[in-house]
Amino acid sequence: MMHRFIVLLICILLNGTAPVNAWEIGKSVLPGDPTEAGQIPPIRCLIVGEVLWPNENMEPRLHLTTGCPIQIQRQGNRVRMSSTKWIVEVPIPETPYAQGFLYIWGYPEASIGNHLIRVSFGPAGGA
Repeated sequence: MMHRFIVLLICILLNGTAPVNAWEIGKSVLPGDPTEAGQIPPIRCLIVGEVLWPNENMEPRLHLTTGCPIQIQRQGNRVRMSSTKWIVEVPIPETPYAQGFLYIWGYPEASIGNHLIRVSFGPAGGA
């Protein structure tokens, strides 16, 4: 538990004072652009908790929290987070024990346990 707190504190300290630039994907901009700023602060939007997927015969479990105006749900073996403009999905790795989860909205990777997991994303509504 203390390890997770230290990792979270380091992330906040490293990212809390540095500006986060939006990154362009074609003609779209990943969450964190100025048009999204009124709904989701680009730096302060953290999603934290634990995920567990012990084997194929059991459903994955999530215990995630955030203070951001997004919805969090499980779809199959993925965490799905959505705002009014964006949908972000993170695959849950199969593991026999619960692992810490940390995602900073707008980043291309989430941290699950000791692994960085690439996220997939797209505009809400498929536009």
